[in-house]
Amino acid sequence: MGSEGFCKGVLIVTFDAEFSRIVREAGERRDVREAVEGIYLELGKELEKRKPLCAVSGRCCRFEEYGHRLYVTTMELGAFQWEIRQRGIQLSKPAIDKEEGDASKAE
Repeated sequence: MGSEGFCKGVLIVTFDAEFSRIVREAGERRDVREAVEGIYLELGKELEKRKPLCAVSGRCCRFEEYGHRLYVTTMELGAFQWEIRQRGIQLSKPAIDKEEGDASKAE
């Protein structure tokens, strides 16, 4: 990842221990991080060509009303988590790092 990276915001989600491990392992792989970064760079280029304007962070797009569901892949989660760690950002709860049991019960 470059110094600017691609992680612009953080959404804290809780996962079970096995999924948490899978996400962490994905993020530890350089090929995964490079693939995700490559997709985001290409997307950025295409968006720059269109020059869309969004002044309210997508809140007026009405995705649900039109039946659109936004997803994130395990590879993206892993890459985002890795970058967050590299930047030394501390999450308020160990939602992603929980090794045992249900992470939603973390304090």
